[in-house]
Amino acid sequence: LSNSVELNKGSVFMINTKHIKNSFERAFNENITILEEKPDLIKVRGASGNIYIIRKTKDQKICSCSCPHFFFRRVACKHMVKASLLTNKEISEFFQMRHRQ
Repeated sequence: LSNSVELNKGSVFMINTKHIKNSFERAFNENITILEEKPDLIKVRGASGNIYIIRKTKDQKICSCSCPHFFFRRVACKHMVKASLLTNKEISEFFQMRHRQ
């Protein structure tokens, strides 16, 4: 896997594929459950029992999570991956282009 993705107009955005791979592995192996789904969010209980809020775009794509993994790394976390699998919602590419201030 590459560590960079070329976006339109020739710009390159660095994505750490190690974190994405880890998110997928953990989503499959850990007990993450959906507690509630609304038009703009999905509430999940993580494997450690913590509750996280996953936000959705207007077109119902998963775009963020309130967990520390997503906050610090800005890559899809295990909660986003599991929610995507359980609800059949896509994960938005938009979150990957956002930078922390």
